[in-house]
Amino acid sequence: MLAALDTEQVFQTLATRLNGPRAVAHRLLLRWEFTDSSETWTTLVGNGVLTPLPDDVPGDEPPQAAVCLPRTALDRAVAGVTGLADAIASGEVSVAGDADALSTLLDLFDEVSADFAIVLP
Repeated sequence: MLAALDTEQVFQTLATRLNGPRAVAHRLLLRWEFTDSSETWTTLVGNGVLTPLPDDVPGDEPPQAAVCLPRTALDRAVAGVTGLADAIASGEVSVAGDADALSTLLDLFDEVSADFAIVLP
């Protein structure tokens, strides 16, 4: 299902999972380079919100880390099939710069359970 979404929509989906109260203490800027589509995105976490930005970082602020990966690796991570840490360990995903910035970002996401009541009695 994620393959049907464009990259911006995938990042927007991730933004809904960000734990705002925990994220408010962080400012994270990550560059995402997709090897299979030649897309480049930047994600900014600031004021407890994740904002996806197409292309490079606006202004002079350098990203803390650059993540190079195929889009399918991001889709699998968002779907919970394979974590990004596993994809990094296998060499499918590489991180240049501060890898702790990526770890911090990943720790700010809430776990999503498919086991919730849509309609309450």
